Amino acid sequence: MGANSPATRVVLGTAALVATMAAFIPASTAGDLVDELASRGLIQPAIDELEMAVRTTAEPDECRAQLERLATLYEASAEDPSAAAAAYVRILDLLPADGSGRDAILYALGRALEAAGDCRYGIVEYERVLTDYPESRFSERAMEGVERCFSEVRPAAAAFVGGHVVTVERLDAVVKQLAGPDADSPLRQPEGRRKVLDQMVEEYLMADLARERGLHLEGEVRREIETMVNRHLANLALNRLVRAEVQVKPMEVRAAYDAERDSRYLVQDRVRGFTFVAPTEEEAQGIYKSLQADGFRDAKHQWWKVSQEAGGGDSGLQVITDIDPEVAKELDGIEVLQALAPRHTGRGWEVFYLQVRKRGGYTPYDGVRAKIENRLRGERERDRFRAVVDSLKTARGVNVIYAAETGGES
Repeated sequence: MGANSPATRVVLGTAALVATMAAFIPASTAGDLVDELASRGLIQPAIDELEMAVRTTAEPDECRAQLERLATLYEASAEDPSAAAAAYVRILDLLPADGSGRDAILYALGRALEAAGDCRYGIVEYERVLTDYPESRFSERAMEGVERCFSEVRPAAAAFVGGHVVTVERLDAVVKQLAGPDADSPLRQPEGRRKVLDQMVEEYLMADLARERGLHLEGEVRREIETMVNRHLANLALNRLVRAEVQVKPMEVRAAYDAERDSRYLVQDRVRGFTFVAPTEEEAQGIYKSLQADGFRDAKHQWWKVSQEAGGGDSGLQVITDIDPEVAKELDGIEVLQALAPRHTGRGWEVFYLQVRKRGGYTPYDGVRAKIENRLRGERERDRFRAVVDSLKTARGVNVIYAAETGGES
């Protein structure tokens, strides 16, 4: 786009107009600037001004009012109802759980979600108006919203519970979660599915009863609900905004294998045998000759108990690099089912009979490809998670205060 293009002149003209208007409107009436911009059809500049005000406002009530205006502008722009929905969610976070006006915001959130095409989630917010605020002036419109959204998504209903609808899709999800991978689980059978559905209906009924009695407004209950919601949202953010963003390309997996081939994926030769131990060199020579002539069985029958008592016996499968270098060199010169010549050690005179040799080599790439990919993905997920958290800490001004000496107790 050139410096003198029509589009450039429009952008520069709009910026100049906003700057001129801001200069003539006192700071105490800066909200009028947003109204003036919106009245002139300059919705995006008005949105930009409000977003800046929201970021710099510390007073919750003022921030909430600005967010309401911001959401209204988003809806008026008819371009980003999802952003309006996000603003309404932030407003709900600022409103007390038992505060007035929540029904209006919940209805507005449902409306924004519906406009964004998220009818499944729009239904949820409309239903919250119906169940939490049955006497609200928005109840009738919320019911109309539920009907509109249902006409869009048309989920098959498994049960109706007051203002709630238990869909077949939701029932299937709960059955799958409870039954796990067991394809023959009784819960997957008609009788089992009915029991799960009955339990879901009972949970809705008891939850509505708790709301009617105001139990959801108790301090400890609200804290527990907030904790569960926060954990669910944190896991959702972790999966969608961290893990889903991490990619590991096949060429990167191959490069990691090649770089670590000698350090991680080289398998050394391994050997296994029987160590005979004799008190004297003459007896050891006798064992050695017996092994050469008669084989392992006769020598073991005669000497295994004495050898074990002296610390010999079955060596187990050993990596060649863990064995004495001189012995390893000698083993390389004999075949399986042959013995090394007697040698004197701290235990006596030893004769090692080689029974198994497994040659080493490199673990094939296909055998470790998935393992490498998972490791790389895990490392990158941890790095991205840490980067996201550090960025959020900086942006939100996190200040952790902990009384180390008293363990946080007063």
